Amino acid sequence: MDINEPNAGLRTVNLFLVDSFGNGVAGLTFAPGDGKVQVHEHGGVWANSVNAVVELAGGAAGEYSLELALTEVNTAGPLMYAVNDPAIADFGDWVLVGASGLFKDQATPALRSVAMFIVDTFGNGVGGLVFAAGEVKRHKYGGTWVNVSALPVEAVGGLFGGFYTLTFSLGEVDTYGALGYQAVRLGVIRDFVEAEVVDRVSGGAGALPVFANTFPPNGTVIAPADFVFFEVTCTDGFTLILPEATLDPLLPPEVIYDWELDVFVNGYEGVLTPITNGYRFEIRKARGWPTTPTMKVWAVGTSGTMTIGP
Repeated sequence: MDINEPNAGLRTVNLFLVDSFGNGVAGLTFAPGDGKVQVHEHGGVWANSVNAVVELAGGAAGEYSLELALTEVNTAGPLMYAVNDPAIADFGDWVLVGASGLFKDQATPALRSVAMFIVDTFGNGVGGLVFAAGEVKRHKYGGTWVNVSALPVEAVGGLFGGFYTLTFSLGEVDTYGALGYQAVRLGVIRDFVEAEVVDRVSGGAGALPVFANTFPPNGTVIAPADFVFFEVTCTDGFTLILPEATLDPLLPPEVIYDWELDVFVNGYEGVLTPITNGYRFEIRKARGWPTTPTMKVWAVGTSGTMTIGP
């Protein structure tokens, strides 16, 4: 879900409310601020939801929806929501605000975080857990189950316990594909297993990266020792800037600069200068351009927006 999503339909989540036996419960009524529905923005505290949960008429018993308010989707990271009523088992779920999912090499910790709603065998949230090493593991695509780099942290103070935030390290989101995570404590909780897909960056409602002051102009033939210049800015900051050069249409493009390691690679040299809201690049092939290159730069803002330039 995008930060400050203007479309109410895209801020609406569906809920399936069940009793302790897992059967859908129809006919529940809720009112705004009645204390039965709460939300928790990343890094914040639990608060009553602005809007009420509404039953979806004509569907299966237990089908409801909640329209999240604009003020509830203005912070990047997992947004948790909880519903409590005497007729149902504790209900908890979450949505990631600020991105459409986990992105490979995501630099913003809030956007490589997930929420975990951990319950007992009756489906009720279990709070107060302090996990130990070995109780929470993750599995990258093509890898094996290993301990997570940082243990989950509880989001306390809500209608009931059971909500935890797990933040993955950069090294845990460096592989495309399913990223599984699990928590186990025998005799206390129902085994918890979930998975998210680590994907390419796409979409976003934040500011777009902007290219400017490119020199020489497109289509110019350059000498072997010439530098190529461009500037790229984004008021939201950057998750990735990836410049590539194609020297021969029959050969794959060469990566010029490694964003994570902050170093020029593959025989390129240059200067990276910070400017307002971005950077100025000066680039050339260390031993000289063998031919006039075709340049492509992928610039990704922290809210998931992307511009390809220059």
